[in-house]
Amino acid sequence: MAHPLFVSTAQWFLLPEGTEDLAGYPLYFVVACWGLRCDIMLTSAGVSRIFGIEQSKARDVLHYIRHEGRTRIVSEEVLYRDVRKRACRGVHIVSVDLSEGIPGKEIPLVEVEALPLKAGDINLLRQWMVSRRCGDQVPVELLTNVGE
Repeated sequence: MAHPLFVSTAQWFLLPEGTEDLAGYPLYFVVACWGLRCDIMLTSAGVSRIFGIEQSKARDVLHYIRHEGRTRIVSEEVLYRDVRKRACRGVHIVSVDLSEGIPGKEIPLVEVEALPLKAGDINLLRQWMVSRRCGDQVPVELLTNVGE
């Protein structure tokens, strides 16, 4: 089953199954709650893959959880070695305080359903890929059918 895609004014991300009740929360809070519910170590690669965001954005989210989100999220840093024996860092979520409701201001979200790409759509997407500037996000029209 496809994950719903949520778009806010500043970012878009996929909402994994089991976190639908967190729609409207900031991304860092959704990531922390998901990590706690699944009881897994959060890494930038894993968060990037599950939430459909860039790895640099995932790294920023994990940093925010560890440093800025300490008032409501208790976490610990985990050092481990990956398959290639390189030292890596992960974040393990110990607890999340949901008692105060949504942290900060509420983010307006729009649910978007992904459509299967047709040959013409794929060509438009390829055209955009070769002409885009570094850091540009894919226009929603190329990937989804908004609000129908």
